[in-house]
Amino acid sequence: MNAVYDGYSMSSLSNGMSELKVDQSKHKKRPVHIHHQQPASQTSAQFHQPASSQPFLPPQAAFSQQPQSPNFVQGSSQIGTPQMGTPPLGVSQFGTPQGQIQSPGQLHQTFSPPSNLDPTSVPDIRYETDVMFDSKSFLTFANVCPPLAGTQYTVVDQGNASPRFMRMSMYNVPATEKLRKDTGLSLGLVLNPFAPMQEQEKPIPEVDYREMGGPPRCRRCRAYVNSTMQHTHDYRMICNICGFSSPIPSEYCSPLDPSGVRIDRNQRPELHLGMIDFLVPEAYNIDESIPPNPLHHVFLVDISNSSVRRELHKAFANAISMSVLKGYPKGAKISIIAYDRKIHFFNLSLDSNQVSIATVSDLEDPFLPFFDGIFVDVEAGRIHIDRALQSLEMMGEYSEPEPAYGAALRYALLALEHVGGGKVTALLSALPSWGPGSLKGISPSQRLTSELETEALTAKNQYYQKLSKDYISASVGLDLFVVSSASVDLSDCSLVATSTGGSVRSFFNYEVARDQKSLCISLLDSIQAVKGYQSQLKVRCSAGLQVTKYLGSFKSSNSDADPLIPIVTSNTSVGCLFKHDGKLSTKNDAHFQAALLYTSADGVRKVRVINSIISVTERIADVFAFADQDATLALELKEHLGRIPEVSLVGLRNRLTFDLVDINTYYKLKVVGKSSADQQLILPVGLRTLPMFTLAATKTRAIRSAPSNNTDLRVQSILDLKSFTLEKLAVYLYPILINVLEIDEDACQYTSTGHFQLPPGTRLSRQNLMHGGAYILFNGLKVFFWIHSDVNVLLLQDVFGQNVSSLDSIDPNLNELPELDTGISLQLRNLVSFFAKSYLNSSFVPIQICRFRRDGAEVEFMENLYEDSTPDKLQSYYDFLNHIHSLIKNKVAVSSEKKNQMNGQMMEMNHLG
Repeated sequence: MNAVYDGYSMSSLSNGMSELKVDQSKHKKRPVHIHHQQPASQTSAQFHQPASSQPFLPPQAAFSQQPQSPNFVQGSSQIGTPQMGTPPLGVSQFGTPQGQIQSPGQLHQTFSPPSNLDPTSVPDIRYETDVMFDSKSFLTFANVCPPLAGTQYTVVDQGNASPRFMRMSMYNVPATEKLRKDTGLSLGLVLNPFAPMQEQEKPIPEVDYREMGGPPRCRRCRAYVNSTMQHTHDYRMICNICGFSSPIPSEYCSPLDPSGVRIDRNQRPELHLGMIDFLVPEAYNIDESIPPNPLHHVFLVDISNSSVRRELHKAFANAISMSVLKGYPKGAKISIIAYDRKIHFFNLSLDSNQVSIATVSDLEDPFLPFFDGIFVDVEAGRIHIDRALQSLEMMGEYSEPEPAYGAALRYALLALEHVGGGKVTALLSALPSWGPGSLKGISPSQRLTSELETEALTAKNQYYQKLSKDYISASVGLDLFVVSSASVDLSDCSLVATSTGGSVRSFFNYEVARDQKSLCISLLDSIQAVKGYQSQLKVRCSAGLQVTKYLGSFKSSNSDADPLIPIVTSNTSVGCLFKHDGKLSTKNDAHFQAALLYTSADGVRKVRVINSIISVTERIADVFAFADQDATLALELKEHLGRIPEVSLVGLRNRLTFDLVDINTYYKLKVVGKSSADQQLILPVGLRTLPMFTLAATKTRAIRSAPSNNTDLRVQSILDLKSFTLEKLAVYLYPILINVLEIDEDACQYTSTGHFQLPPGTRLSRQNLMHGGAYILFNGLKVFFWIHSDVNVLLLQDVFGQNVSSLDSIDPNLNELPELDTGISLQLRNLVSFFAKSYLNSSFVPIQICRFRRDGAEVEFMENLYEDSTPDKLQSYYDFLNHIHSLIKNKVAVSSEKKNQMNGQMMEMNHLG
């Protein structure tokens, strides 16, 4: 059977694999166990072409084939040819490597990586950065540029917030808007206010200033007291944001030491740390007369035919049961509502020994059938919750074919708006074609043109648009789980979730045996990820700058309005862009403060304050030297994807490429100049892999040119790109690929510093897949285990058990590796567990078995090899570098021609004068 995955078939995959040449000259590294060694006839056969030197020339020119070993000359902009055959790139000496301790006055010192690592290879850069920070901490004031997103590092807060919580797009702010435009870079930040922390790091301190009316604030701009506000002897504080002098409350006054520092500085966390939680009084409540409640949670369970057939309601019940066992914050309450064509309320009242169900069929005029018993305290009502879940699992016998999803969301809102808001977690298994908000979707037989597909990517249903506004007004957020092989019109169904700070997770090829645990754990993670609700964000910046827009999963995204975010979680990611409205002085730093007002899950009103201090420069070389690729790319994707459907997918791909060309053209003209040959592509060191990540973004399901058989696949990918944290986005755009046969014996375990020893990665190309090999690939969503047909059977038995004698003996529906008492089994299970914990903040990430030329999932695995060309004619990384270099050279030539014309005109005018 020729399986088809989103436009690609197994036959096209086989054709692509068969075209690969076999290298007979290279041998792989020492395997983990000697008995995994392949026979002599197989070890030399690899999916790899011989390494060759290919100097960077225009696309139409011939390439040299003389062998050359990679090299990196310190203090030079010349880098040898990567093993993958990528053209030689110049990483300019004007740049500063990320993570290196360096002051702005040391811009021309260069970092020399080990000779066996390629400084333009994403896996090598990641590996070197991990090694670098295994033995040292990141000091938030002494260090300038943070490590790459996803790096394992321990942060020491020195009054500047950890980059995990607030990451700037540049760590040297241009003094003027003209200077910023001359770089082509965005000035902005990416905020993840509840990012998970390393176990070695100190928790965020809480300070209670409720009795004094709240924390001290600037009288003019309302900034919160922080470590860089100056204090005077007459008990006033000078705001680091706007410069205004405000009186200090008498309860907060303190003498100063001879150097002008408060003597209680070390006793007050907000005066020496960059991040703090302030407990605030009633004046900060949404309604001062109503105290905030602990979080109320509504579980909305689809029990229509398609859900029952896949036993989804049972998976949902298991997730709720597990969440109760793990515990909720004190005072938290939950409600359980099932729906098909009708809405079914579980009465969880503690006054009754039985759990009854009230069914409502009126979908147009919603009302609550009862009040007492809709919610129950988790601790007090465990028995009632268990009984309700047992009843839920048995409700499928008389289920109906269509889910009234729109009406069910309205009923959930009705329950929560009486308690000050909360969270809804909903399950949807089919197109909601019944009741209010019913949708038609796109017919499978309908020919999907690019224009029609672009239109289908945006929510247009007025019912869900109004419902999302009502959810925001009531401080209610939604997490949506979609399990359907057919389209559910995800753009409309997800609107409420993407407008309220929620998340959307889709399972398109759901198999009960393989995916039920993954669904259950995903639901559990969603429940536990919630950190608060009733949230509002305000970002303040130094005079001379202003906020132009916020970007994220909330209604006011792509505007400068301070966002209202009904729910905030450990995965909440918000972008913020700035522009100059004046000139910044290089004598002063630029200051940024994000203040998130929220109600914690246990019902306490707080303000989380995050501060960042950045130096100011008038030199364009300094701006490029301290540019941050992770934040720059995330802001660019959030902004451009928010313009759909006004901008077509073709226009979006072109815009990403042109932005990349503009940045590197400005760098060539303004920084590098004539210091290098035109035949070499020179990249700023902090942005040296930006071309790779930009190319990868255009190859994702969100943006790529291949028309999708299911528009929901593209919608889900767009939502992922817009909402992922920086760590997750990094591995989504460049997945981690690890050769199982090259894992060292001491890898895949934790060091004395608490860091995981991640094996070196492999570049994402079919050329690097060895004959008889096995590979682990993690893309932020799942783990793929690709296994070649000629893999050593002893390796299979060490990983899957003694009963496995061949590739055909492996169960393709495995979702996790079996626990075996072998070294490689332990290493691989540790590796998968590390991915789940570090990137997903979860205890589980599903495994997808991909057997060579056997499983349809192999197509999806190959789609993640972003350095290769694609069947829909998207370029390989090597060809893409040729393409952008050609565009850069053209722009440089045009700029030089204009400059020469202007000089000629000036000379002519002077001559006439």
